[in-house]
This record gives sequence, C-alpha cells and structure tokens, in this order.
Amino acid sequence: MRVFLSLGVPCVYLNSTFHFYMLQKTDLNRFVFFRAVQSLVRQAMTSSSRLVGGAFLVLLLMQGGLVYQGLSYLNSITADFEFAVRDIGERSRYAQSMQVTAQNRIVLLLRMLAEPDPLNREEDARAFEQEGLAFGRSRDALRASSLDAVSEKMLAQLLVQAVTLSQHQRLVVQQLLMGLDEEAHKNLVDHQVFELQRKLVQELQLFGNQQHQMTVQLQQHALATRESGRLLLLGVGGVLFVLGLTLGVGVTQFISRFENALAQEKQRAENEARHDPLTGLLNRRGFEAALARWNDPKQTDGTPDKQHVLLLIDLDKFKPVNDVAGHEAGDVVLRRMAKLFQDETRPQDVVARLGGDEFAIVLRDMGEQSALEVAQRVRQTVHDFTFEWRDHHFKLGTSIGLVVFAAYPTAESWSKTMRQADDACYEAKHQGRNQVCIGRVTSA
Repeated sequence: MRVFLSLGVPCVYLNSTFHFYMLQKTDLNRFVFFRAVQSLVRQAMTSSSRLVGGAFLVLLLMQGGLVYQGLSYLNSITADFEFAVRDIGERSRYAQSMQVTAQNRIVLLLRMLAEPDPLNREEDARAFEQEGLAFGRSRDALRASSLDAVSEKMLAQLLVQAVTLSQHQRLVVQQLLMGLDEEAHKNLVDHQVFELQRKLVQELQLFGNQQHQMTVQLQQHALATRESGRLLLLGVGGVLFVLGLTLGVGVTQFISRFENALAQEKQRAENEARHDPLTGLLNRRGFEAALARWNDPKQTDGTPDKQHVLLLIDLDKFKPVNDVAGHEAGDVVLRRMAKLFQDETRPQDVVARLGGDEFAIVLRDMGEQSALEVAQRVRQTVHDFTFEWRDHHFKLGTSIGLVVFAAYPTAESWSKTMRQADDACYEAKHQGRNQVCIGRVTSA
C-alpha cells in the first residue's frame, strides 16, 4: 500500500503540472521532457502492481503447498494404518489359526490313545488329517504374504519344527490304527512328541505376538506421522494466517474428523482382536488380558488370601452337529452355549471361548464348594438342553475341569493352573463325559 501511495501521489502531481505547463508553454523540448517523466511514473506503477500480484501468487502457491503437504501426511497415516490392520492383522490370524490346529491335532491324538474303539479311532484320524490340511493352508497363506526378514526366519524355524512333529505324529496315528498301542506309546515317549508339541505351540504364540507387536508399532508410527503433519500445518499456517485462515479452519476440521475416525478404528480393531467374532465372548488373548487386569493388586483391593476358580469346559457330542446339520447349525450351538454360560455366571466373572468347542470360566472370589455347585448347574443345564435344527434333534453335554487357584498368580503358576484344568477336563471325558472333575495345582 505504501508503494502505491509513494508512487501514486507524484503521478497525480506530475500529470497536473504537465497539463498546466502545456497550456502556458509550447516549447517542444519541454513537452518531450515532461512526457518522458510521465511515462516513467506509469511504468513504476505498473511494476509495483506486478510485484504485488507476484507476491500474492507466491502466497497462493505456498498455501497450495501447505494443502499438498497436509494431504500427503494424512495419506501416509491412512496407508500405514490400513497396512497395520489388514496385512499384519491377517498374518496374526494365520499364526493363531496354525496354533489352534496344532493344539487340535494333539487333542485328537490324545483322544485316539484313550479310545479303544477302532471306528472312533478312524474318525479321529480323519479329523487329525483335516486339521493338518488347515495348518497347511494357514502356512501357505503366511508364506505368500510380504513377511519381513525377521518374521520369515521365525516362520522357517517353525515349519522345520512342524515337519518333524508331524512325522512323529503320523507314525503314532498309523500304529494306533493298526492296533499297535504299545509301539505308539513308546514312540510318543522316545521322540518326546508332547514336548515337541508344547514347544511348537509356544513358538506359534510368540510368532503371533510378534506380528501383533508389529501392528502396534506401525500404529504408533502412523500417530507420529499424523502429529508431524499437524505441526507442519500449524507452522506454515501461522505465516500465512491472513490468507490461509479459511483453509486452515477447513484442514483443522478435517484432521479432527480423521483423528476421531482413527481412534474409533483403533478401538474397534483392538476390540475385535480380543473377542470371538462368533459368540462375542473374550477369545484366548482377551481372556488372558482380563485376568491380568483384575489380578493386578494395584487395580484391586490387594487382599492376598483371596482365591478364584477356573472352569475349563469342553462340549461333548458337538462334532455330530457339524457333521449332520452343518457348520451353520454348529455356529448356532456355540452362540447358545455362550449365552447359557453367561446366564449361569455373575457379572464379575470372566467367560471366554478359547477355540473350537472349548470354553473357560473364571469365578472370582469363590470357594471350591460354591464353584462346584456352579459347575454342576452348568453341566446339568447343558445336559437338559436339546438343540433342534430342522428335522434333527441333538443332545449335548460338557466335560468340565475345575481348579482352585490363589489370587495374583504368576505366569508359571497360571500355566500350571491351565494344565491342571486341562488334565481334569480330560479326566472328565475319560470317565464317560458329562462330568465335573476337580484338579489340584501342585506346588513347585
């Protein structure tokens, strides 16, 4: 504005002087002189206009650059987050699927060892092979994904262990089908099949946890990228505040909406990762996280002499539902069982589906006798339940392992509690199913 004033006032003055002088003088040389001065002033005013216009254009370009940088950062956030949730999340699910199938194979192998009927053994052997095929599909899907070097190395080591274990397991299954029970037991002991199985399941769990950790790291990177984008927008917006006010408000609103969407999506992803999509119950990861949360003395009253009870529940006669009525009917049964278990427990108790037809309940601050009454009530309710599907009627049952454990268990003691509950559940099946067996946690 100062440029226009400094140049405009002399221009008006010279124009007036020129016209007045032309009325008084007719000297050609003086006319030419004043005409030249007038031309110079007009050129100066034209140059100032071009300078202001150029500066305004530069500001517009800088503001365009601000928008471009902001959108680039937001696109980077979106790309990182989608990759974390979709790609690595799929890898984590594949690893979890491999872990579940590996556990199912050992359960089937144990069932064949305890089952004297050759026909039932053949049925379990077919199920054993199907679980192996499921393991292979998850393995191939993991191989086809874009693994990083560390994950690829871990997967290669896992597959070597899996191949060795599968060879021993297949040999035992063949011997059991041939009725060579003593040779099968000898191979189990000589080749340490159960120890190999335990190590494989642990390694698969570590691999799944590593993939989950990568997801968390990528989410953190996305948040850091978003924060950098926000700071850049604020910094440049401060310089271009006058011309960029409207655009700045729009970008701020967009970022706010994006932050809310990002937070909601993150919360949804974490919630799905800890819940079973079929029944809505906690899955194994959510079950362990819930136990860790209310077993923390800092988040409870810290009373050391409290005790809780773990019920490990395995549905009996569930396989015929899937085989005869189909998996859709099996899904309905699982949802109804989940609702039944929730109805038979208190709000402060923890109910989870660990996988397949296996459920777990932790009864908080309850003694053994009271917990046994709850377990028997659950068992009887399931026993009295008849599932009707089209023209089919199915009776179900439960084999329940019950173990009392002290509050605030360590990782080692909790692992012993789970093993003892699993053994008690197996003993309930061995005694004829539809039973509740009490296990005891032995001290180290």
